[in-house]
Amino acid sequence: MKPTDSASLILALDRVKEEVQPFRQFLKQFSSNQLDPLVAQLYRKTAQEVDCLSCGACCRSLEPELGPEDSLRLAKLESMSLEDFLEKKTALSHRGRRFLKARPCPYLEGNCCTVYSQRPASCQDYPHLDAPHFRFRMQVWEQYRLCPIVFRTVEQLKRALDFPGKSLE
Repeated sequence: MKPTDSASLILALDRVKEEVQPFRQFLKQFSSNQLDPLVAQLYRKTAQEVDCLSCGACCRSLEPELGPEDSLRLAKLESMSLEDFLEKKTALSHRGRRFLKARPCPYLEGNCCTVYSQRPASCQDYPHLDAPHFRFRMQVWEQYRLCPIVFRTVEQLKRALDFPGKSLE
């Protein structure tokens, strides 16, 4: 089974939901130096195979983090002062990080980003699979249900590491 859209991804994940914790435990035997290059390689290959424009689930479900430059750029695009943009369009997380408070993203049209060339850095880097310390990043497991690229990368990682559990691909 090769889930390619969000609906089939959720159905597929529901079948192996009990496997997430055992796989996370399994990953503890690998160092970041061993795991991160493999995850990055699998991610790059998978990202070339999956068309994000056929999905868009991230833009419908997530509220991207905004750095100061992102906020300034988006405020300018909205023809708003930075202060008004921050007050009306963003919020602070419990960790004090600013994020765009809108679901779906107000810049999403169909499955396309209307500000693609000026999108926030967190959107540019999504799904963050090539960031360091893969095995310690909880958002990977939250995105496993959401993003076909994350799902397929993790499933390929299971096979590459000979994880004794069941793979969906």
